[in-house]
Amino acid sequence: MNERIDGIQVMIKEAAENRRGRKIAVWGNNPAGELVRLLLMYQYKTAASYCVDDTEHSYSEIPCHSPDMLDGKPDEYYVIVAAGYRPSVTERLEKYGYKKGADYSYFADCVKEARDGYYEDEHGNVITGNYSEADICFLGCGSTVSIGENVSLASSHIYAHSGSVTELGRDSIFLASCIYTYSNAVFRSGCSSVFNRLYAQLYDDSAVSIGDEFVVYSFPGKQFVIHSQPDTSVTVGNRCTFSYGISMMSQDGHSIFDVRTRENINSTREISSKRNIIIGDHVWIGYDVSVLYTTDIGSGSIIGASSTVKGRIPNNCIAVGSPAKVIRRDIAWGQINASDDINICGADNIALTADDSTRE
Repeated sequence: MNERIDGIQVMIKEAAENRRGRKIAVWGNNPAGELVRLLLMYQYKTAASYCVDDTEHSYSEIPCHSPDMLDGKPDEYYVIVAAGYRPSVTERLEKYGYKKGADYSYFADCVKEARDGYYEDEHGNVITGNYSEADICFLGCGSTVSIGENVSLASSHIYAHSGSVTELGRDSIFLASCIYTYSNAVFRSGCSSVFNRLYAQLYDDSAVSIGDEFVVYSFPGKQFVIHSQPDTSVTVGNRCTFSYGISMMSQDGHSIFDVRTRENINSTREISSKRNIIIGDHVWIGYDVSVLYTTDIGSGSIIGASSTVKGRIPNNCIAVGSPAKVIRRDIAWGQINASDDINICGADNIALTADDSTRE
């Protein structure tokens, strides 16, 4: 089987071949469903008529209808199911009068083995660990999701294309979070961490690594967003604390070309390989901070609220502004507010700011 098969493309192709003039309904109020709708417009000049899903599985905030609207209407709708394996979806579609292939396409409906602590499908995708709390959707082949002991995934979603790896460290909490890995992308998080409203989108061949004892705070309407460009990496050290509304972008988001030379000037493989983000240990990032590509923040530093960071920030300093500039050096910080004891910072985190004058 083709290791890089894309389940979304498979489903869209089946819809194009079998819809016979019917409207298209996308079952999946989530990022995968959004991608289906975009590709239908761009590749087939066709708009999905409806998004349907159950409230407990919804992640996106776009308008969504109950799947019951499909009942008895296979002559009116062709359904693309952009969701993980849920026996209830197949059961309901068949109850509504739909036949697989002829009336709906469901790439993830191919479970080979499913039991406590282990899942495998016919596309070679595997889950180890307790996955019962999360919505996990495989959209390709040969991907793995490894969930450590005592990990909570309340209201969280994981989407994986071909050859991707997702590893979640033990004793961690993921609350209302979403991890979306494209082909051959790798997401790893350490142990004893807390993620509130994480949205991580990893494009082909990119990597995100977050260390142990990481904490990101939440606020209604504010997410912690990570976007990693193909061939780039985002690395966060141990014991970092992030406030709410933080974004980390190792990409511009779209291709930019020089009109005279007609060459891509921002996202070739060679350019992308140099656009990484590195954050050291015990870094505190304030609310509404944007961390852009080609950024290296030294251990023990603080980034002030509403700053934009791009470039090198040395260790044990405070940087603020847009772009962020160092305003104070030789600092250490601790988790306990209004303390008089510098030892709360931890001996390893009390250091003078290094001389970075010779560093690019």
